[in-house]
Amino acid sequence: MPQSTRRETLSVAVIGGGMAGLTCARTLLAHPEHRFAVQVFDKGREPGGRTATQQRDGYQFDAGAQYFTVHDPRFRRAVDAWRAAGLVAEWNGRLCVLENGTMSASEKKTRYVGVPGMSAVARHLASSCRVLRNTQVTHVHREGEHWRLLADKGTELGCYDVVVVAVPAPQAMAFLGEAPRLATQVAAVKIVGC
Repeated sequence: MPQSTRRETLSVAVIGGGMAGLTCARTLLAHPEHRFAVQVFDKGREPGGRTATQQRDGYQFDAGAQYFTVHDPRFRRAVDAWRAAGLVAEWNGRLCVLENGTMSASEKKTRYVGVPGMSAVARHLASSCRVLRNTQVTHVHREGEHWRLLADKGTELGCYDVVVVAVPAPQAMAFLGEAPRLATQVAAVKIVGC
């Protein structure tokens, strides 16, 4: 009998609804030659992670990333599309660097911001993904060929063929107990504040 060309659908859990997690989910979903059922889990009220835009007392402010730059041609294509759609704009703010008590102008480069806030791109990316908001994944453990995810108080989130951990390194450590080699690499990552 000829072998079937039908491909099995792989279930993928993406932990983290920031730019990395949403981009991963969108990339998987954009390849019809592979079959993925993708579920994004985000602990926040809205996806976006470090591109969060907060609203309080009638004011809006970006609580994470102030701007972003583009270095990769693939990312350039995405940014050009976002710009054409009105999701991002060039930011021409004046930026200075304070180092050892001396202030100097930052190097000249094109910087972008989300419109009307930094979360605009994340909202756009999330619009075509299944995102479960307000869901804090607390445990990831292997069960045979699958990975079982649990939320706080032991709430079942399901079993998946693949788990993508798309959160900052210190948060990722909580999920890597059954992946010791990866945990060692992640533990070596140094987070630098800005």
